Amino acid sequence: MLKTTYARHVVSGVSLIALSAFAQPALAATFNVTNETELAAAISTANANGESNTINVSANITLIAPLPLAVKF
Repeated sequence: MLKTTYARHVVSGVSLIALSAFAQPALAATFNVTNETELAAAISTANANGESNTINVSANITLIAPLPLAVKF
């Protein structure tokens, strides 16, 4: 039983190390939006990645619902 448990921990540790090698840090992004749905998604994504992002609005957008609060980091 001890060998099986030890083997599981070794495999789990190796898996975590392998996965972390492929993990990419969040990078600042530029979002080009033309409608309310894209704008809301861009704000939410920008808030989630914690970077200084740019959102370019390239059309007149009529808001039907409140947008997410834009947070500056």
